[in-house]
Amino acid sequence: MKIRLPNWRSLCNDNLLTNSNFRSGIINRGGYPSYGGSTGHAKAYTIDMWYIQSANVDTAKVIVNSNSIIIKNTNTSNDVLFGQSLERIFPSGDYCYFVRVKSVTGTVNAFMTNYEKLTKLVVGDNFVKETGQVGAFGLQLKPNSTIEIEYIKVEKGSYFSGMPAWRMYDEIEKCKRSYKIIKAKSQGDVIAIVPTDNEGIFQIPMDISGMRKRPSVYIKDIWTNSGGVYSQASTHSVYDDSILFKCDTKNATVQVYFD
Repeated sequence: MKIRLPNWRSLCNDNLLTNSNFRSGIINRGGYPSYGGSTGHAKAYTIDMWYIQSANVDTAKVIVNSNSIIIKNTNTSNDVLFGQSLERIFPSGDYCYFVRVKSVTGTVNAFMTNYEKLTKLVVGDNFVKETGQVGAFGLQLKPNSTIEIEYIKVEKGSYFSGMPAWRMYDEIEKCKRSYKIIKAKSQGDVIAIVPTDNEGIFQIPMDISGMRKRPSVYIKDIWTNSGGVYSQASTHSVYDDSILFKCDTKNATVQVYFD
């Protein structure tokens, strides 16, 4: 007699985090092997879905390995936060998180939504359950602390049910609901030739269908060229099918470049 065992991964609860099974794969559409911190504790985005907040750029870092990520805080007096907002705020109930830590130095704490409920992480398996609403997960790195993480899961329920099967296509599609990248094929390529109005406003089409809400826009570098006159551009407003940008060149046809 042959007994067919169930696919245990199919019995796992959903992971409420996106792009958190670093041991299986890391979605890193920015393409950088590492990311610096932010300035003045503003959010700076790193690998897909994850942000970092620090006092300055040079004292925080996220390093992307093949099957783990390393977060560093070399500041001697300020904390660093590394976190992710969930797709929505989930209603009050039992939730838990599980963090597999490969290495840690200094003090690194984890939390779900409530920044007051901190749990110090140790090497190996870390499991915490809480009752209440949940809308985010984060790590607090105290000064001079470093942590290497293999995977993280936040799920509904009071026990860790395992990591769901990881599929790159599915994970990328989940990331695209919150985060899209528009960039030229190579640095210096023209991405559009468009007219500007008497305020210097021009429009670039962008499909945001399928995204969970109308996004905000972060610009690394965008500029225009009209007859050899270059002008930096900034975001003006975001619509369902396009983004309006503004530059100093008015009533002209401009070439638009992304860096």
